[in-house]
This record gives sequence, C-alpha cells and structure tokens, in this order.
Amino acid sequence: MTVGNYLLPIFTHKHNTEAKQTDRVKRIYERASDTFRKVQKLIGCDEQPIWAGARGTFIVEMLKADYTEMALAEIVGLHPARICGYYSIPIMHGEM
Repeated sequence: MTVGNYLLPIFTHKHNTEAKQTDRVKRIYERASDTFRKVQKLIGCDEQPIWAGARGTFIVEMLKADYTEMALAEIVGLHPARICGYYSIPIMHGEM
C-alpha cells in the first residue's frame, strides 16, 4: 500500500479503510514507544530514545558497513543527497 509517495508495508488486506489504517499506525507507534522505553531502562539513559536518533544510528551503522547512499535512501525514504550531507561526511573524516 502507498500513502503519498511512501510505501507502507505495515498494512494488509484487513486494513481497507482509513480508520483501520490510522489505528494500525497508532498501534505500531505505541509499540515502538514502549520498545524505546525498554531500551532507555536497559542502557540507563535519562532521556527516552526517539525515532530520529534510531534512524540516524541505523544510517550511520549501515554506511560503516559499506551500504551506498542510494541503497539507504530507498530503505529509509530520504534523498541520497541528504544522506550524503548529514551522515557521510563525519564518517569519512572519522568524527563519529
């Protein structure tokens, strides 16, 4: 299923109305927030991790594993130039 230009593989044939799709997104968001709270407790962090931090960490680790910006752009839904601008430069200069 697509919403705008984004592919959302979280919907199945059962999510055939906007209300069902909205409920599905809310449930996934709540589960992710619960998981972030568990991670917070496990690592003893004062602040709860957030989506942007998790995505950024994922991108950086994938770049370190030699994934291309183009491949990551398809996975995370960013433009390759944005990945290059925000994530590639610090890795190349050893700042991360």
